[in-house]
Amino acid sequence: MKNKCQSGVFLFSLITITLLIPSITGCGRSVSDTGVHEIKYTVPSRGIIGEEVATVKQWMDSVERACNGRVKFRILVGSTTDTDNYDALVAGTGDLASNMTTVTPGRFPIMDIMSICDIGTTCRHPAQVAWELWKLYEKEIEAEFSDIQLLAFWASAPSPIGIGFATVKKPVRTLEDANGLKIGQNSEFGIKTCAALGMSPIPAGPPAVYENLQRKIMDGSFMDPEMMDSFKLSELVKYYHSVNFHFMPFWFGLNRASWNRLPPDIQKIMQDEAAKIPAWADAYHTIAAQEALETAKEQYGLQVVEIDKDEIARWRALQDPVQEEYLAELERDKGIDAKEIFETLNRLYAEYDK
Repeated sequence: MKNKCQSGVFLFSLITITLLIPSITGCGRSVSDTGVHEIKYTVPSRGIIGEEVATVKQWMDSVERACNGRVKFRILVGSTTDTDNYDALVAGTGDLASNMTTVTPGRFPIMDIMSICDIGTTCRHPAQVAWELWKLYEKEIEAEFSDIQLLAFWASAPSPIGIGFATVKKPVRTLEDANGLKIGQNSEFGIKTCAALGMSPIPAGPPAVYENLQRKIMDGSFMDPEMMDSFKLSELVKYYHSVNFHFMPFWFGLNRASWNRLPPDIQKIMQDEAAKIPAWADAYHTIAAQEALETAKEQYGLQVVEIDKDEIARWRALQDPVQEEYLAELERDKGIDAKEIFETLNRLYAEYDK
């Protein structure tokens, strides 16, 4: 009788432990009592604004519709900063995140090559270029993001407007005008280029630009024109220089464990909807940039400065050695064929400049 009782207790304990394991390990964390998979999107304190509305938010809405209520997204505003949200995603602070690759210099060197284009390069669909680059170098790029499940890449902003720079007090039309200009820049290569042009670059991500301009820490900043609306920079800047300096790539993905918990059909829906993001991003930025410029002209008297092509040639001559050195360093330090990738990007820029 005693043995039967002990066996019963052992069996009960085994069943109890088996049932508890998923909740202890977090394996069932994403599924609510109603069978809905809740996915948490981590975002800095600024919340979802600007291009994230047309990319991440639009994707979330489309996935929820396609999944017929089986997926629900929750936005965790202020759960990370720009610089740490990739590590936070890997650690499981949330299930989903996105950001510019340049906020973590040197970490994603292949995608960051998009940020070193020739000054004045035009491309009307850079988000599609980012996606195509991923597919062409899928193995190499996914090795850079091996901690997460990648869903998409895109880039801002379509040129010829592109990512130029704005100033508060004076226009810049020549290298002489640029000399000593305290300018905000957000990419490693951009900082080196600005220094070569005689500017005084100041590392500054989008959330810091307004305060730095207001406090006169900076005389101007590089920006996608859309930022004048989303970050209210049109209140401060007087001149926007419409000459594209680079493109800004973005990554988008899920925590690996969160991805693995999802059923295969939901995973496929997420990937199918993510393939639409580059088109959404390009369409949004094309319209948003022009609207931001027009609004700033009407409400704040913004002046758009077009820099002469011969002058741009002078700027490129100073940029070329920086570019060659940067690509050579990538090849030496990262073991990647940076020059080949750069040539591929230039081919894609031309292909998608229509």
